[in-house]
Amino acid sequence: MRFGVSVATHIANAGLAAHAEDLGFDAFWATDSQMMWSDVYSYLCLAAQETNRITLGPLVAVAPTRLAPVTAQSIATVNRLAPGRTALALGTAHTAMRTMGMDPMRVAAFGEYLRVVRALLRDEEVEYELGGRRHWIRFMHRDLDLMRLEPRVPIYVSAFGPRTQRLAGQFGDGVVAASGTSPDKRAALEANVRAGAEADGRALAGDFAYLRMAPLAVLMPGEPADSPAIVDAVGPIILSQFHAAWHGYAENPDGYVPPPLLRPGWEQYLAIVQRRDVPQNRQYIDIHEGHGTIVRDDERPLLTKDLISAAAIVGEPDELLERLRRIAAMGISEFILRIGLTNARETMSRFGQHVLPKL
Repeated sequence: MRFGVSVATHIANAGLAAHAEDLGFDAFWATDSQMMWSDVYSYLCLAAQETNRITLGPLVAVAPTRLAPVTAQSIATVNRLAPGRTALALGTAHTAMRTMGMDPMRVAAFGEYLRVVRALLRDEEVEYELGGRRHWIRFMHRDLDLMRLEPRVPIYVSAFGPRTQRLAGQFGDGVVAASGTSPDKRAALEANVRAGAEADGRALAGDFAYLRMAPLAVLMPGEPADSPAIVDAVGPIILSQFHAAWHGYAENPDGYVPPPLLRPGWEQYLAIVQRRDVPQNRQYIDIHEGHGTIVRDDERPLLTKDLISAAAIVGEPDELLERLRRIAAMGISEFILRIGLTNARETMSRFGQHVLPKL
């Protein structure tokens, strides 16, 4: 099983990718959300210049904010600087669209988007529709080496439901799975992926990749699971589940039931949001302040020891080794640590020094 790390994209922190490479990580994934972080492809180009071995890519590139040909061109440009160690993970853009008060891309449109991106990255001519008009498009000036399509950039589809999982099998080289993947969910995921491949008339490749991402942090001996270092490491990722759930609540306040994981702190979270006294037509912006990046002071009390233990993979090195070996046994190709920005270097170093060498 390969190991990657995903950190909020900060253009001044391209050295984090080099640090991950020095620690022995296999991949460095930069986040993409235009209202929250630095431009992901600018970051990846800088990181490509500072690294030599590690795989680089967006996790996940958001489809609705860029035309499909633009996304293909952007990742092919990164591949020009880091040939053979570039990957593209794509999603429907829940947060990137919600922070603008809009809905994520619909599944059918996402499938069409994947079709076009895949064809262009295979150096094919493809029929493309924009504004109700369809035309054939292809990359030009291929002899000038302005971008690289070889080695081919793999496409990984972020898929949390059956329909997008089938798209992963139809158009992808791998799938990015939810953090809570269990053996049963892993089997259902593979069944959906295979169904998508079969619908497209192709057999699922033997090297089809299953990527799992989850918040993870290493405890030093005697350190509690709610220490400041651990809260800053995994807290931003855990809190993002409250942020996502809020949208369901906002649409149906009286009937909404939060996920079981969030129920103990749900009323406390709603009280925090209410105390901010943000106008209702701006709440969708305020909700995502700190999302996946830092822990806001007023949300810090939500991160109890029980919630952290339930929502993240946290433990001393030997405990983490055992848990990760069980994950690998489920057929996961790559495990991706999702961590906060505040102490990303320390969080990565703990894993790279105390766990990674033993795996």
